[in-house]
Amino acid sequence: MNARTQRIALTVGGSDSSGQAGVQADLRTFAAHDVHALSAFTALTVQDHERVLDIEPVSPPLLERQVTQMLSSFPVRAIKTGMLVSGPHVAALCSALSSHANIPLVVDPVLLSTSGTRLLDDAGEEALVSDLLPRADVFTPNLPEAMQLTASSADTPYPEIAAACAALINPRGIVVLKGGHGGDPGFSRDLVRMPNGVLFQLETPRIETGASRGTGCTFSAAIAAGIANGLTADSAVRKAKAYITGALRHGVILRAGRGPVAQLWDLLARKEQTRD
Repeated sequence: MNARTQRIALTVGGSDSSGQAGVQADLRTFAAHDVHALSAFTALTVQDHERVLDIEPVSPPLLERQVTQMLSSFPVRAIKTGMLVSGPHVAALCSALSSHANIPLVVDPVLLSTSGTRLLDDAGEEALVSDLLPRADVFTPNLPEAMQLTASSADTPYPEIAAACAALINPRGIVVLKGGHGGDPGFSRDLVRMPNGVLFQLETPRIETGASRGTGCTFSAAIAAGIANGLTADSAVRKAKAYITGALRHGVILRAGRGPVAQLWDLLARKEQTRD
């Protein structure tokens, strides 16, 4: 018998018909980390190379049933959330998770698409803060998301924003304040706040590219995959930073200089080495 046991993680989010972000990006990311991907969809979307054109949410009861069935049927080792659509969807997810508090949860608070389409309504934001974030083990907002969810101003120092984010999650949780929206043109600096309040930066050279769709989805999915593979949350965050840097460096052009990050970049790099 040649079959082997594979570790399992669940992604909860929206489908991207262009295959560049959302659940599709998460599936490739999990595969790149040798993690079997379960999925629960919150919505179907119509997207092209750079815009969200239409959104059709699934019903909250169907979302809850998807998550409940996956968690009762498989030994899930980590859960990652992305686009959650609305307050009733967040409530349905929280209901499904209520008896599975032991499974590590990575929350990527997807509020807007890159093109500016609203992906979580006001009631959803309130439910995210009051009901979902308090059980998050890793919270990965970008700067605009962190400012919005913590009511921080533009002149609030980053450490204070990170502390405000930490107040929203469980005491064991890690905040990763992503640096993609930072002002430094030369470096991408993520500010990580540990549960004990210790701060450190993960710094990499900034990669200027039009192939950056799915960056946030891929980064948070890589953290979940690392945890599913047995890494501590801290180690999973560090490894995910190196992984997303490689995915950006090997980004894929689909049309007119635009495209997604390359979740399978390491596999392709090894293939090229074999050819050489």
